[in-house]
Amino acid sequence: MMQARCRFGALLCAALLVAFPVRAITPELARISLELGQLEALLGRAHFREAAEKALLLRGQALALPASGDARRLVVRAELVAGSAAVALGQSAVARDCFVRALRLEPWLDLDPGAPPKVRRSFDAAKELAR
Repeated sequence: MMQARCRFGALLCAALLVAFPVRAITPELARISLELGQLEALLGRAHFREAAEKALLLRGQALALPASGDARRLVVRAELVAGSAAVALGQSAVARDCFVRALRLEPWLDLDPGAPPKVRRSFDAAKELAR
């Protein structure tokens, strides 16, 4: 009887893992996500050059991760930070390229309603190019 319960428990656990796979957050994913959060805060404090430079480095690190939805989302976040910083620095071509790359990874992407109008205009123009 005990063996039957153990086998049933093992089968149930296996079935749950198939139905609801566990997403492993690697230390590298967590580190990049944390650093992107810090860069997003830098944008809010008008440290645009520093945010732009570091966002491009983090984008490269996220691209080097094994392909996954989490890694893709990190690349998109890095592109958005770099693009937003580029707008603030007057680098419209760089901003456009960053936003187009982000939109090609996530075509349904949109900015937060509170995004600055200048960033919104650049992003909307990139949407047209990404189509």
